[in-house]
Amino acid sequence: MATELLLRGEQLLECACACREKIKSAPSKLEALQSISDLVSKRLEEYQFSAADHPDEISVNFIRLLDQIVFEMTENLPADAAVREYVIDDLYARLTIFLDVYAGRDAYAYNLNKRLLTHEDTIVIRQCRLKEYVPLLISEFVEQPLLQKSIIRCLISFESDDLLDFYYTIACEPGPQDIKSMALVGLKKFGPAFRRWEFAGPGDDAYGRLVAYVKAFDGVTLEKNSIPDNLNSLMFVMQYIDSGLNTIINERSIGWIMSVLGTVPNIGYYNSFLNDLYEMLSAIIIFAGREGLLMALRDDDMAKALIIAVDFLPREYFDRIIPLLSLMGDELINRIDAMMAIGKIKPDERESNILGFILWKRGGKL
Repeated sequence: MATELLLRGEQLLECACACREKIKSAPSKLEALQSISDLVSKRLEEYQFSAADHPDEISVNFIRLLDQIVFEMTENLPADAAVREYVIDDLYARLTIFLDVYAGRDAYAYNLNKRLLTHEDTIVIRQCRLKEYVPLLISEFVEQPLLQKSIIRCLISFESDDLLDFYYTIACEPGPQDIKSMALVGLKKFGPAFRRWEFAGPGDDAYGRLVAYVKAFDGVTLEKNSIPDNLNSLMFVMQYIDSGLNTIINERSIGWIMSVLGTVPNIGYYNSFLNDLYEMLSAIIIFAGREGLLMALRDDDMAKALIIAVDFLPREYFDRIIPLLSLMGDELINRIDAMMAIGKIKPDERESNILGFILWKRGGKL
C-alpha cells in the first residue's frame, strides 16, 4: 500500500505506530484508549494543521477519530455501564482499522477478511484505490443498508464496467432519494458509454426533472453548467463535486464550485438532506485546500460565496475547517476586512462564523 496514498509526512505514521504499541501493552480496551488519549492530546492541534496543509481522507478522518477519543476519555465517557461499553468498543474498533492501514496492505487485508465492512473501510478503499474490493462493496450494499451511502460514495471513485448495471438498477428502482442521486453521479461518470436516460420517464415530476438536469450536465467542463436551483439538483451537484475532491477543483472550475457552495443556504435549514449538505460542504472546503481557497479570495464574487458557505455551517462542522482557515492567516483576514470596509459583505455580527474566527485570531478585537 503506497505511503503517498496514506500520509503526507511522518507525523501521523509515527503516531499510529505509537498507538499500536499502546494497544499491545494495555490490559483492556478502556485502558488502551485512555493511554492513547494521554499520548495524542498534546499534539492534536499539530496533527490537525498538518492534515489541513495537505489533506487526504485517511489522515483527516484518523485525526478526527483521535480527537473524539480524547474528548470521550477526558470529558464525556458515559456513566451507564452498557452505554460506556458500547462507546469504548466502537472507538476501539474504528481505531484499529486505521492502525491496520498504517501497518500496511497485508495487515489491512488480513483483518478486513475477518470482520464486517465498516464506514472507515470505505474511506480506506476509496483513497487507496483498492479495486479488488469492488465486488465486496457491491454485495455489502445489499447486506448492510445503513452503509449504503458510504459504499456508493466509495464505488463512485472507481471505474468498472460491473458498476453500470449496479447504478442503473438503483436509479430505476424505488429507494432513498439521496442514494438514487449518487447512483446518477455514477452513471454520469460513464460519460457517452451510458445513454439510457429515458428510464425516469417524462420530466414532469421531481425525479424526472433531476434526471433531465443530470443528462444535460457537463461532467468535464463544470463551469458550463447552470447553478442548481432546487434541493435535488443541488444534492446531485454536491455529490458530484464530493466524488472527485482531489481532481475537480482547479483554476477553471473554482468559480463555479464557489457559486454552488454559496447557493447551499438558499435551500434552507428545513430539508431532509441538511446533515449531508453540511458534511459535503465542509469536506469540499477542506479539500479545496489553502491554494483553492486563496484562488477564491482573489475574486469578490467567489470570496463572498465562500464566506456565505462558511457562515452556513453549524459549529461542529465549522470547527473542522478552522485549521485550514488558520493556515491562510492574514491573507484571509485582510481580504475579509477589505470587503467589509467597502460593503461587499455584511456578516451577522452575532451569528457569523467568519467574524467569530477573526475575533479569536485577534484576541477579541475587530
